[in-house]
Amino acid sequence: MGDPVMGKPLLAPHQALQTEAKDEPWSTDAETSLRNSLEGTLGTRFEYPSINCGSDLCEIQAATLGNEGQFDNEDFQTALGAMGKEAWWSTMQLGHPTCAYKGAGDGRELVVCFVTRGG
Repeated sequence: MGDPVMGKPLLAPHQALQTEAKDEPWSTDAETSLRNSLEGTLGTRFEYPSINCGSDLCEIQAATLGNEGQFDNEDFQTALGAMGKEAWWSTMQLGHPTCAYKGAGDGRELVVCFVTRGG
């Protein structure tokens, strides 16, 4: 899922993350917590090509595996909302996610979310 897929609104935060230094061990812990929570809630209905955190920003790239479309997007949003209520979310000091959804043209949906630290 490169920049052309999601368009210009997500280009700036994506580029910012590419130049942001990793804050170890926070970034690794945040990436692991995000992946484990999404996989635990959504199972194998999504794939996650990239979950990457720097020092103040995390990017989640996800794609549906099926063709349930809107149903999958609603479930993904519900999973993100549930993460915000988990203890690790506040421990990691994560803010409200900002996401964009786009059809892949093959019945799947692509999702890119950014979450800021301290937000």
